[in-house]
Amino acid sequence: MVTWNAYIALLAGEGNTEKTLEMFEKMKDTNVKPNESTFNSILLTCCRTGFVVEGVKYFHSMIKDHDIGPNIQHYGILLDLLGRAGDFYGVKQTLESMPMEAPITIWLSLLAACKMHGTVEVAKEAFAQAVRLQPEEDSAYVLMSNIYSEAGMEQLADKVKYSQKSRVAN
Repeated sequence: MVTWNAYIALLAGEGNTEKTLEMFEKMKDTNVKPNESTFNSILLTCCRTGFVVEGVKYFHSMIKDHDIGPNIQHYGILLDLLGRAGDFYGVKQTLESMPMEAPITIWLSLLAACKMHGTVEVAKEAFAQAVRLQPEEDSAYVLMSNIYSEAGMEQLADKVKYSQKSRVAN
């Protein structure tokens, strides 16, 4: 198990998605059962290379075929993958199905995806959650202000900037 996981993680780190997934299939063919670490590597390689369909398939296979309950890292990678792809419906469904609260890192990642895709409505929710969790986190304010600016909503961008400055002043 350790050797397979190390090799899969090495291939994933090199960005060799096809070889990573091929090694994962060989691992299963030799009756070595994947674990949480294996799926972290598989999901990360899918996320980094935009293999959305494959990443979602492996996430669900982890649960159904391998009886591994996803941890916060698995959910974070899946949400990053879906957000980068602009699948905000999938993001919403995943967030609703999570048995734990999403940490600020997930909300900031989602804000970055909203900025990339110009998705203001989803960004509002992500911003609200990020500020609720860590009101002192500047990057949430910067991202939301930029999202509003790029959408031509300058008054709202200024309002976010002002709320950030007034928070810092207090």
